Amino acid sequence: MGTMRMMAAAGVALGLGLTARDVRAEGPPRLDVPAQEAVSVADRGAVLPVITELAKPKGPHAGNQGKGRKGPKQKEGWVSRPFIRPVAGVSVWGGSSKQTSTIATAGAEAGIVYRQVGRPLPRWRVTPRVRAQIYSAGVDMAGFHARAGVQAGPWWKHVGLSFGPDLYRDQLMIDRIKLDPVNGLAFPVMALGRVGPVGAHVGVEPSWFLSGDRPGVDWSKTERSGFGDEFAYLAGANVRIQKMVVGVQWTRRITAAGEGTDWGFNAGFRL
Repeated sequence: MGTMRMMAAAGVALGLGLTARDVRAEGPPRLDVPAQEAVSVADRGAVLPVITELAKPKGPHAGNQGKGRKGPKQKEGWVSRPFIRPVAGVSVWGGSSKQTSTIATAGAEAGIVYRQVGRPLPRWRVTPRVRAQIYSAGVDMAGFHARAGVQAGPWWKHVGLSFGPDLYRDQLMIDRIKLDPVNGLAFPVMALGRVGPVGAHVGVEPSWFLSGDRPGVDWSKTERSGFGDEFAYLAGANVRIQKMVVGVQWTRRITAAGEGTDWGFNAGFRL
């Protein structure tokens, strides 16, 4: 009879998933109690710790259970990512004669994007950057544009704003269009959007001359809308491909000497 009681207790333990280690830790079942009581002792002493251990979540994200797929809340602060964006394209200019001239452009933009994290939307982005661009189509058709500044603005889930001052130096000579060298202050304002890897922007950019002999636009004598010494309309779109950003930019620039349209194509890298 004692042997049958021992076999019954051992069978119950095996059926509940006890390992040899668990049985050794609990010790041999008591032979002086009924089989039902022996099972109760095993359940209290060994089965519950085993079940508890098996129920614990496993894997690298075990600690995030109950917090949603996004895991624990990110600590509030700022993260940064540098970038470099080579640009090449064409610039088409027209004056009062309605004839147009085309010139090739090439340059690059580099900077660092600082993003707020760990706080409710909207989150701010701040981007100090520098940009240089040259115009070239022969000895009599050349120019350059260089600027440095900071763009900043709030960002919601899919849309945002960007604005800020840029100091620049600019000069261009193309056929009948001559833009004397000036130092100026530009203030671009843009609306931004992004859905997945696809982004776009539209905006305006007034600018004022700080030094130089170039005349500003007389807005009372032009059909275009704008303000400042010069004015520009901005638009563009881009697609992210892993750490690469491929895009196109369009700029319509209004000056006292004429109007120019820049088409730029870029393939930037997020470092």
